Amino acid sequence: MNNTDNKRSRSGIFLIELLIILAVFAICSAVSVKVVALAEEELKYSENLTVAANAASDIAERFKAGQNAEQLSSIDIGREENEMTASLTYSEDGGVQLLTIKIADDKYTYTEITAARLADR
Repeated sequence: MNNTDNKRSRSGIFLIELLIILAVFAICSAVSVKVVALAEEELKYSENLTVAANAASDIAERFKAGQNAEQLSSIDIGREENEMTASLTYSEDGGVQLLTIKIADDKYTYTEITAARLADR
């Protein structure tokens, strides 16, 4: 009788250990899924930031080369699926023309720069 009680005790302990191990693996897998989801979100943000920086630089260089703000407002920034938009604000300060370029979507502002050139006299 002592032998069967001992076997039941061992199998009960084994079952508890097995359940604890399964719980640990379940927690680890849940954390891993969360980390992968966050990494994917960061990847999308990083890609958008790169596209926004390149687009802002392109617009600024074209402005410095002499294109006017109306021509520059029609430039495609190349990310239709993310609906990023470029807003351009033109101003003059003395003999300097300024163009502020802001590229954003509904969640983030990726870049905002100001390009300057001498006004035509």
